[in-house]
Amino acid sequence: MSFATARLITVLLLSLTTFAQAQLGTRVLEVSPDHVTFQTSEHVTCTVEGKTVIAKLIDADNSWLTTQNQYPLNDNTTFEIQCDNGQVGMQIEWFTSRGRFISASDVLKASDFKAGKQTLSVNDHVPADIIKKTRFFRPKFWLYDNTRPTIFKAFAIAAPRQFRSSGLQLTHKWEPTTQLTPDSVLTVKQDQGVIDLTLDSAAKHAGLVFEDRVPWDAKGVAMIDIHSFPIDQPNTSLALQTICWDEQGNYLTSIDLIKNMNKAGTYEISPGAYGSAIPDKTVKINFKVWIWGNGKEANCKINGIYWGTPGSPPGSPPGSPPGSPNP
Repeated sequence: MSFATARLITVLLLSLTTFAQAQLGTRVLEVSPDHVTFQTSEHVTCTVEGKTVIAKLIDADNSWLTTQNQYPLNDNTTFEIQCDNGQVGMQIEWFTSRGRFISASDVLKASDFKAGKQTLSVNDHVPADIIKKTRFFRPKFWLYDNTRPTIFKAFAIAAPRQFRSSGLQLTHKWEPTTQLTPDSVLTVKQDQGVIDLTLDSAAKHAGLVFEDRVPWDAKGVAMIDIHSFPIDQPNTSLALQTICWDEQGNYLTSIDLIKNMNKAGTYEISPGAYGSAIPDKTVKINFKVWIWGNGKEANCKINGIYWGTPGSPPGSPPGSPPGSPNP
């Protein structure tokens, strides 16, 4: 292979990756302070006023508040924050894939907040010695002024959504506006940019069918993007199935793909990895999500499901590589 050919392939693969990320959009994890669930010490109170949150320090010289959620650390995760009044500093706490605390980094001082809205690249603040094991993070705020409240005016976390497997082009996406069919014991709300699931507390589990069917491709990859789980529901989990259909639209079988998903973030898998479990007559597939609560309250929010197949971005010359194999 000549240098020119190798360079062309590299450029095309980078173009394909960028194109796929553009199609997949942005993972919006938080949009404004009033949507954030805060956890506080006994010396801090939080109240929502419009789209802002008012935090007050009581009977102490300093104390803290943090978010209940731990957020998945993806490439190019950004955090936008604005706090007015008071004296406040911010740390970022780092966690493993199992949610275990690793360490915390000092990120913003009171003087930084006085400068107005701050936009941070979260990835730039991960200590080098823990970067390989860090999978989740959350901001923690320290209040130092008990004479006036701190006003959270901006609080937004986002990251580009992307397939981990390289060389994939988005073929279809099931997002909050998609057609869904839930079991009778499952309440579904499709608003505020998420699919919000609530399982009847008397039920152990329930299913939600994502109705749109797509052509089957043995090299295709499915990705589910889970927005959040309530921190006080350790028994809540999700499972993902694919449903197989023949050319006449007859049901063939359902295959369990991923089980026991209980952390926010993206999970992906190639159904083709299940080999002969996928019937030879399969022409189209769609997906079903199961929520498990084991007889207790269960809630979850999903951003969507995404189906990618090997392909070249529009405008690529004939013979462009469909993408590199999965690592």
